[in-house]
Amino acid sequence: MDRSPTPPGELPRPAPARPRRPVWWWIALAFAAGIVLFAIALKNQKHGDFFRAGEVPPSTAEPDYAPLPAPAAGADGAGIGTLEPPAPTD
Repeated sequence: MDRSPTPPGELPRPAPARPRRPVWWWIALAFAAGIVLFAIALKNQKHGDFFRAGEVPPSTAEPDYAPLPAPAAGADGAGIGTLEPPAPTD
């Protein structure tokens, strides 16, 4: 009796595609270019200024806007809410 590598009723799985050799060269070239650019960026930095923030801009003491006026109540008390006392509970 002949044994097949796949169980009966199942289709054989295709082999995973392997990248061609020139693809690896492009990946290696991009990686090397990134390392070189990173080294150039670090070389052009001033020593110790990497994590320092610049000067803080001056702040104003007063805001540039005026606050809204409080709502005015009418002569008969309209516009002023009243609170009802809670109902007594036993």
